[in-house]
Amino acid sequence: MMTVPASLIMFWLNTMLVLVSVFAVLVPPATAADGTVCGQITVGDEPLVEGRILFHFCDNQFVGTTVTDGRFTVNRVPVGVLKVTFEGGDVPQKFSSGESTPFCIQVRQCVNTFNFSLPSDRPKLAPGEIAEFFDGDTFDHDRWTISESTDQTQFRVQDESLITSVDASFQGVAICMTHLKELTGNFEVRCDLELLEAPDFDKAWINLELVLLGADGQFHSMMGLDKNGGSRFSALYMPSRNASKNQRKYTFVSVPQTSKTATLCLRRIGAEIIVGTIQDGAFVETKRLACDTTRMRLRTQCFMRESMPGPTSFRFDNLRIRPLSPTPAE
Repeated sequence: MMTVPASLIMFWLNTMLVLVSVFAVLVPPATAADGTVCGQITVGDEPLVEGRILFHFCDNQFVGTTVTDGRFTVNRVPVGVLKVTFEGGDVPQKFSSGESTPFCIQVRQCVNTFNFSLPSDRPKLAPGEIAEFFDGDTFDHDRWTISESTDQTQFRVQDESLITSVDASFQGVAICMTHLKELTGNFEVRCDLELLEAPDFDKAWINLELVLLGADGQFHSMMGLDKNGGSRFSALYMPSRNASKNQRKYTFVSVPQTSKTATLCLRRIGAEIIVGTIQDGAFVETKRLACDTTRMRLRTQCFMRESMPGPTSFRFDNLRIRPLSPTPAE
């Protein structure tokens, strides 16, 4: 009978202990300090279609998983009080940071069920309303077209808005975005805009405009920047050759204001265009203008009366079109 040396037996035993130790490190077993967290996530009453949920504990560590159709399950979550953050879809930025999220949960050694309801930054749409929010830095190509960039004007969808940059040498009208389908009946169009950069200048002006084009002319709601820093909201009607004689009159009305942001608005109700702005959630009228009741086209644009001494940039966002009753509610 062969005798195995004691030294070889000890070598085998030590090798097995090392392998067991390595396996234990690489695949740690679930401990009594772990729990399972599952549940659902909605953003603005709609399921978070795709995203992530993360649970934050000590030393900047976290565990998490992907979210599909608003549902998630995470195993082996440390017990205790944990901050919760969310990513993806329409999740507002404040809920994506461990420093600003208001969500905390108490995880216990069991299956924990939590349902999270997040408010949405996106405005709710009325029945029949369409909108362009530039989600994911893209837009609906079946509804809108963005102008091609040139040496003097650049258009890009960035930071979930349409950014337009105009060179110092540019002068005239730059059409930024056009709605591809004609509008009929009673409706309201609105958009948010912000002047991001503008040089100091001592002549002419800059207009950022929301425009309706009909058979009888163009109807403009505008935020203007004038020489020496003046700013205004304006209504403009530019008649076409097809306008009736009683309409064929250039009209311009201006209201002073101080902001570099605005929500411009145009309403057509019957044979009138009502030009205005949205301020503190309410419609503020600038001017009423007669119009025909034919189909109309919508676009955003900027107008430089003179070439500027430096570059100008601005953004359009949250373009919305909604049908109106003859007497719309605010």
